[in-house]
Amino acid sequence: MIALRSLSLAVVLAACSLPVMADEMPFQGSTSGSFSDALTAALLSFAGTNFGPGVTAGGNFELTDLGTFTINLSPSDTVHLGGTFDLTVTFIIPVGSGNPSYSAAVSGTINGSNANNVDINFDPNGQTVNFSSAADGYGSFFLTVDDLIGLNGSNTSFTRTLTGRISDAVFTPTTVPPDQVVPEPTSILLLFTVVMGAGVAMHRRRRIESIL
Repeated sequence: MIALRSLSLAVVLAACSLPVMADEMPFQGSTSGSFSDALTAALLSFAGTNFGPGVTAGGNFELTDLGTFTINLSPSDTVHLGGTFDLTVTFIIPVGSGNPSYSAAVSGTINGSNANNVDINFDPNGQTVNFSSAADGYGSFFLTVDDLIGLNGSNTSFTRTLTGRISDAVFTPTTVPPDQVVPEPTSILLLFTVVMGAGVAMHRRRRIESIL
């Protein structure tokens, strides 16, 4: 009976196995931004952009273009730039029938003593974005925006592209593949009963044969 119980338990555990969250997540999105300081906003501009569609691989994806900064100063200008830059990243995750959008707000500190040296420093800890869609699925990912260092009024660096990355992305689709469908409790009970019944019948038959 020990072997029978082991077999029954294995069957039930196999039937109860749940689908595993995937690290491949389809997405696309756009960016926009604003400056807290009026003088900085007059001399430093940001052009948002659209990115994607893309699919994370291993839970990760490099965002190579989140928008472009342009400085409207010459190298000889000594105007101090400061305040903060507030970046809004709007994601459509996942790209599917529902197409729900989720926004992440990322703030960077601007430090520029003159037109030759303007830095924008973002939170190195990044942030977690959670999403859920009845039509597509649910999950989360980690968003990090890179610091922008060395923006200046020279001919070679008066524009710079903002970059970042998605990491640790997990996604569970609402529609479960056929090979991962979880049986209903009644189906599991019926399967367990059939296995137990077959085992008991086999045990009785062997017992009778041993007596004869």
